[in-house]
Amino acid sequence: MKLLLRQVGLRSIFVTLLSGLSACAISTPFQWPGFDAKKGVTIANAGTEVIAVITHVVVDPQKDRAAFDDHTLRVANNMAGEPGLIGYSVRKELLGNEAWTVSIWVDEASISRFVSTPRHRTAMREGSSAMAAVRFRRFKVAATELPLNWDRILQVLEDGNTPASTLKDRRANANKKTNSDGNQSTKGTSDGQK
Repeated sequence: MKLLLRQVGLRSIFVTLLSGLSACAISTPFQWPGFDAKKGVTIANAGTEVIAVITHVVVDPQKDRAAFDDHTLRVANNMAGEPGLIGYSVRKELLGNEAWTVSIWVDEASISRFVSTPRHRTAMREGSSAMAAVRFRRFKVAATELPLNWDRILQVLEDGNTPASTLKDRRANANKKTNSDGNQSTKGTSDGQK
């Protein structure tokens, strides 16, 4: 009986510890290829404001988390040479299903170039099947406020002051094009849906 009580007690402690760890997250150290602590932003065409892009993903527990993580890290490990990139980091829950990325850029054109790269497009295409939910958030930050940290980034993600978009929003926007008169229109699809 004593042994059974001890096993039940140990099991309860183990379950409690595991449930607490599911909310614990680790992140890669911030990489700052376009920033120096003494000089600030080191990219010549950077303005007084820069753009931070946050992605928050909930991975479907029924899908291949390892493949999603592999694509994410493959992109992150090859970002340092991207034109206009100031800094970036990746964060994920130890035992949970949530992951975040953040990248800081000098301008929208740099972001557009990056998301159009074959490496990023492949990661989005092949990794999106593992996503149960995804949110994107962009916000401007004064270059003098760098470097950012995860506490600040997560606060911005959760506050309601900066509009968030979802993968569905991004796909809808990808189907829009600007006409010669400056108006946006939605491209038709073969099945007639937008």
